[in-house]
Amino acid sequence: MMHALIKAHHGHELADAVSEWFLQTQIRTDRDPQRMSLRYRLGVSNGTVIKAISHMEQSLEQPLSIAELAKLTGTSVRQLQRLFKTHMNASIATIYRDLRLAGAQKLLQQTTNSITEIGISAGFTSLAHFSHAFRTKYGYPPSLERMPRPD
Repeated sequence: MMHALIKAHHGHELADAVSEWFLQTQIRTDRDPQRMSLRYRLGVSNGTVIKAISHMEQSLEQPLSIAELAKLTGTSVRQLQRLFKTHMNASIATIYRDLRLAGAQKLLQQTTNSITEIGISAGFTSLAHFSHAFRTKYGYPPSLERMPRPD
């Protein structure tokens, strides 16, 4: 019901974002997936890109090389790069980094793990590398992600 109200008052993009945030795409049975499908979440219908991103999401701590992703998706490196540019309007490396940073951001919000541990679990080789990437993406350092937010 809330999804429908949000959609009616604020549009489908916000309603979809709220549903994703709450991990609720519809009323599910105990056998249904908890998250929205990649196809729906990303608005991408290319199976190779979806398969590559699925592998990326499963390998955040030990990122796969582009060559490994190409092999896992049954395509060449150049073809996979073209598909990402066409369907995601970004490079494979950019999408992978953004997935890793989003995962780290959630860990910063939901755990008490150290920032260094979170950076390493997101596949960054050092705290400095993680902090720089985080600040570049979000405009503030990872430490601020844990600060209480004013209402």
